[in-house]
Amino acid sequence: MSARWVGLPAAEARCVRRRVKGPMSTQRLSDLVLQLVAPVLAPFGFVRAQQTFRKELGDQCWMVHLSFVRHREDVDVICDFAVRHHAIQDLLRPKRYAKISDREFRTTATVGTELGNYLGQGQRRWSIREPADVAAFVTDFQYCFSEHILHGLEALSELTQLQEALERGDAWARLICPLPGQATAVLEAIRSHRAHAPSNQRLQRRASRG
Repeated sequence: MSARWVGLPAAEARCVRRRVKGPMSTQRLSDLVLQLVAPVLAPFGFVRAQQTFRKELGDQCWMVHLSFVRHREDVDVICDFAVRHHAIQDLLRPKRYAKISDREFRTTATVGTELGNYLGQGQRRWSIREPADVAAFVTDFQYCFSEHILHGLEALSELTQLQEALERGDAWARLICPLPGQATAVLEAIRSHRAHAPSNQRLQRRASRG
């Protein structure tokens, strides 16, 4: 990964401080979060699509998703990250995704988890009440992304490791495939895919990451 973590740009920080002279609605706070996270992830190749930031890597796509739980006076931010293995999803589609549109299908992920659960801390939420909280969130998110999320995405990107974890059926497997029947279906699809995948597939993917 050629890009490196950098602090919140000074211009963006000033923008947060002066953008509004008073309270902001929770919707506007959510929009501001997404607006300021985008330039944090862009150097790593992630492109925003609504609340999800996606990085295409040929045979797979890395995704970082921000969810918002809005209350009357504040909004909680939750971060999930996932990897979509395109070939695995294609194998899963007839049984698990037959009733959804092509557009919705392209947003599905093979494996993923929530940041706090990945760290063994339970669901992690950032509470935001005002623009200053957004700046603090972005700074903390930058650290979490570079120190934890990137490593998690790397772990989820390797089919050999996924297959081994799903065969063990341990806590990690349950964390990344929490839905009923998901782990079994993904494991079967990985086995089928790897039996026919070209031997140089992983090398090609790593080369595409730069």
